[in-house]
Amino acid sequence: ERLWAALPGNVYPPWLAPNVVSLMGGGAMMAATTLMWLYSPDLDGAAPIWVYVAQAALIFAYQTLDGSDGKQARATGSGSGLGEMVDHGIDALVTASAACVVMDAGSFGLANMHTWAILGALQVVFFVSNMTLLHTGKQLINDIDVIELHWAGIATLLGTAFVPGGTAAWRRPMAPFLAAERLPAWMSDTLPYMAEDGGVSTRLFLACGCCVGIVANLAFYMYTVYRGYAGAPLYAPQRREDGTLLPGRGVLAATHQIATVLAHWALVVLCA
Repeated sequence: ERLWAALPGNVYPPWLAPNVVSLMGGGAMMAATTLMWLYSPDLDGAAPIWVYVAQAALIFAYQTLDGSDGKQARATGSGSGLGEMVDHGIDALVTASAACVVMDAGSFGLANMHTWAILGALQVVFFVSNMTLLHTGKQLINDIDVIELHWAGIATLLGTAFVPGGTAAWRRPMAPFLAAERLPAWMSDTLPYMAEDGGVSTRLFLACGCCVGIVANLAFYMYTVYRGYAGAPLYAPQRREDGTLLPGRGVLAATHQIATVLAHWALVVLCA
């Protein structure tokens, strides 16, 4: 947060439009995704080490630019509904692409249906989180939210690059007591992302952690939306000094949600 706040005026010139900052962040993630399609299109961890290091740096660049575009808007007095739509529209596109980049580092595999289930669930969470705009006038951020997911993704990419074995390490049993010969037969036959010998792999724990975060955030957002419809919102909508509601938030929220769905299915078409 301090880094983002320090950029306007110190790094960003006053004439730099916030939308340009947002677009640069989207460009960073587009570059990371392009590297994935070029070197590991099947999400099986086939890219060289330098690709994962570059992708970690690009995700950090996206996170920094995405977090500081609003700071630049407030510092220059150029904030607008259009800027918010551009910012969140790019976030909608990045949700799927960033997940694919990290899943490639974890060697999840494009053909695995559970990979697509996680991607779909991430899009649903982003969809519902934008619904909170209808009730609070801003997108709610939990204590453990997208920023923490970005750092987890960066750690996964760097781990893939520098841990001995690279992506193969994610497919090995996480511990000797989780090897295939120590597990019930149904686990090796039922659970996804198992190790090559049938044991519980490290990538299964990575997937479980992702799912726990998805469920926790989805439950919070849905509860917030429910309280809004029930007439007892958890957070009061943002208002002007005269008490009137800020305009256009419902339209912007709906636009973000539509962009999210379109982004997800565009990814499906590209991968087909």
